[in-house]
Amino acid sequence: MTEQMIKEFDKYIYSNILEDELFKTNYSLKPNTESAYIMTFNGKQAQKIVEHFYKNSNVGLDRKIKAASKVLEWKPKRKMLGHKSYSQISDLLIQGYLVREIVEELDVSLSTINKVKEIIKLPIKRRKY
Repeated sequence: MTEQMIKEFDKYIYSNILEDELFKTNYSLKPNTESAYIMTFNGKQAQKIVEHFYKNSNVGLDRKIKAASKVLEWKPKRKMLGHKSYSQISDLLIQGYLVREIVEELDVSLSTINKVKEIIKLPIKRRKY
């Protein structure tokens, strides 16, 4: 895919499939190329996209259909947080709650809180060893 194709596909994905998603697509230049890009989706995002394009499709390459089936059968190993949970974390951070208070209140990990801090552009305090 060229960079322009990536941007158009990204726009389509977030307008039609992943409308409520908090995270944006990761894409990068394919190694050893000058204009080919790779898009990366994980977990539920990948499932939603594959479901959109392959679930009721009657046409497709066997190897693509087989790969799509594997993605659709995937189950997360741990509890995934939804948009509402991320909003709750954001609200508590903005209100000035301490990280340990949020961990106790919402039963989420420190890495999840740091991810939300990163998204809403709050500084992440690192321990000094």
